[in-house]
Amino acid sequence: MTYDRWDRRKYAERLGDATSLWFNVAVFNGMPDESVSGRAFRNTTQRERDGLRVARRWRFLRAASDTLFFWEPDHAKVAYLTDLARARARVAHIAEVDRARIQAIYDGSPP
Repeated sequence: MTYDRWDRRKYAERLGDATSLWFNVAVFNGMPDESVSGRAFRNTTQRERDGLRVARRWRFLRAASDTLFFWEPDHAKVAYLTDLARARARVAHIAEVDRARIQAIYDGSPP
């Protein structure tokens, strides 16, 4: 069982995601599993829904990401949903690995 390859996307796609995740942490002091586009979508939609002011940079980043990735309609929303799906997949994978380790302990074999 391979524990580190739960994500089966192509290298370039994973590298693009990793770059966005890195920028979100290094430049915007964000969460390490959220892309810049996904965060821009989350910040604009949630704050608008709650009647709060949305910072100009998040409006700009959402518009910029939708413009930069013009071939993907509503890129920021897709990025947000992808961030959620990635988090769910990661949690499911970790739970599966933990179940296998616990079962191995009960069976008396090394994990």
